[in-house]
Amino acid sequence: SLPEKEWTVLVYMGGDNNLRRDMGVYLQDLELVGSSDQTNIVAQFDRGARLLDYVTGEWRGARRFYVTKSDQPQTLDSKLLHTALGSYVHDVKKIPTLKIPTPGFLTRPPFQPSAEQVAEYRKAVEERVSFLKKWMEGYPARHFPDTYENALKAAEQLQSPSKPLLAEFHVPMIGLPGETKGIRSPVLEDLGGIDMSARKSLADFVEWGMKNYPARHTLLVVKSHGSGFRSVIQDSQSASPLGEMPVAEFRGALEDAAKKVGKKPDVLAFDACYMGQAEVAYELRDTADYMVAAPSPEYLFATPLGRILRDLDEREKKGETVMPKALAETMVEYAKHCFASALDDAPLPVSYFTPTQTALDLTKMGVLRDAVDHFADSLIQADLDKELFRDLASGTLSYGITSVPARSFRDLGDFALAVGTDSRIASPALKEAAGRVLQALDTVVMSEEHNDPRSAKGLGLSIYLSPGAPRVGKLKALFQKLAGISSPDSRYFSSGLQFLKDTRWDEMLQKYSGKD
Repeated sequence: SLPEKEWTVLVYMGGDNNLRRDMGVYLQDLELVGSSDQTNIVAQFDRGARLLDYVTGEWRGARRFYVTKSDQPQTLDSKLLHTALGSYVHDVKKIPTLKIPTPGFLTRPPFQPSAEQVAEYRKAVEERVSFLKKWMEGYPARHFPDTYENALKAAEQLQSPSKPLLAEFHVPMIGLPGETKGIRSPVLEDLGGIDMSARKSLADFVEWGMKNYPARHTLLVVKSHGSGFRSVIQDSQSASPLGEMPVAEFRGALEDAAKKVGKKPDVLAFDACYMGQAEVAYELRDTADYMVAAPSPEYLFATPLGRILRDLDEREKKGETVMPKALAETMVEYAKHCFASALDDAPLPVSYFTPTQTALDLTKMGVLRDAVDHFADSLIQADLDKELFRDLASGTLSYGITSVPARSFRDLGDFALAVGTDSRIASPALKEAAGRVLQALDTVVMSEEHNDPRSAKGLGLSIYLSPGAPRVGKLKALFQKLAGISSPDSRYFSSGLQFLKDTRWDEMLQKYSGKD
């Protein structure tokens, strides 16, 4: 193994799914910083196969990289850019770039083929490019902001009496200079086709990384799809019925690695949707000291790891010692900084940004467990009217959009505050229990930022809170039973999570989710 450094950053990139294209850009983002005298950056990147690989020459399977600083990063000055910046490069930089033909763009609602609308959207494009130029100077051209720039450029070029816009709009699926060809870091090992959602795969990577690249502190970043209490790390080769690694297996993988290494990561960060959940944090409470995750979906701007590590590098060069807690809080600050930078330069929609990012002190999860257990028991003893409970639950901030069970991923603090302040509740004991949850959250949540005003009332940690299963007719119920379709509640109750074993939260939900 190498001499001990201050930090080792392990990046586990499960891209054998529809995120494979993003993963290549993500890794190249890290190359803008690269490893240093004080920090190792090591990544395991798995990408699924696709037919186009035979044309583009992209590799497939899993590879391990020692991330080094790139001498030729894909920046705004590069000739090979993501197509979303095509028009800016072509018109302003005068650099030829690949043009994706997009005939028919203006024929699709709401982009109707009129000169006025072309001018209107041209202005919007210019505003977005202004933001991109400032915020992304020296950074990889990623997905900004969809493909409108090139689409409008192509549409204007095609707009003439002899060239009616009839073809369907086409979203380009190939970034430039390819998903992997821009990666310049040395390959340490080609693992071939593996299941990144397997417990052994994660355990092997963490053990290998911590043993071969020793450091005083370790940051483990997991980038893939996430489903909250259910699972994380999607892989097309997964042996799990979920297609992802169950959270209990994730815990087991980190425990396996810790036994062999003799220590655990200091910070665990999820660049995956919905992992900022009480059940997840409690399950993983002994696998790291701090956890950074989003209770919400993660969108275009998720965890800007490249910028975070550049900040770490700059602070280390100044002789500063960056402790794990400070790094976890910095990761949350950068999620907010990313959003604030966008608002300063262009009116990009909030849907481009991860709504909420949170840093948690996992060593204090026992405090939250006790508070939630007491709160759940108090709710049971209070014997509230079920309609009142459903009203309180449905009015609580939901971090889910439309998917099931994510619609029931609700902010724990918002629910406790609602119970504690609702005039329809007369029980002093229940109100006291709600206040105790708020105090526990103040202990566990070190830092949280909200990029979407709709999530601002939350305290940054979700919990499964179903207002109650909808009534289902007898015929539909029979069909679901025969088809093996289970309800979101039943999947939660049968999950085997330690949080459910150690608290009465699930008993409370069962009490209030049944029929009157």
